[in-house]
Amino acid sequence: MSARDRMVKDDIPWISMVLIALTISFIWGNSFMDRAASSEQSDLVERYLRPYIDKTLQGYLPLDIVMQVDFRKLAHFSEFFVLGVALAGLCSATRELPLFFYPVMILLVAGIDEGIQHFSGRAPMLRDVLLDMNGGFSGFATLAFLHHSAGLTLGKEDLTR
Repeated sequence: MSARDRMVKDDIPWISMVLIALTISFIWGNSFMDRAASSEQSDLVERYLRPYIDKTLQGYLPLDIVMQVDFRKLAHFSEFFVLGVALAGLCSATRELPLFFYPVMILLVAGIDEGIQHFSGRAPMLRDVLLDMNGGFSGFATLAFLHHSAGLTLGKEDLTR
């Protein structure tokens, strides 16, 4: 392994930890918003993204299904997908933490996220915790699959056995 490759590999844990911290800050920061501010932000995002989502999905799904895409739920899934990818990057780079740490971390962040919403006047929902966990697990599994496809392992154990 060249010095450059070692330097890049040594930077991955730091990059992953910064991405994890930023993602959690973003997730929890949004949860501190009251209902009106959160709805306003979601409406703004939907106004900009709706045309692109509609054009992308219309060729594959019926229009009535496309129009039912819930951007708030899509945002939940996407935020946690990024968290899952960052956690998988940390897992791959450090190999020091046990593999069960990562799903527990996703569950804790999701549970705390919904708890914060309770204190900001919004209704915490178990369905959102499950959606968040699925997003996190999907992100983790996606990077694990890509690592496996490249002949690498994730964590101390090989996930493919």
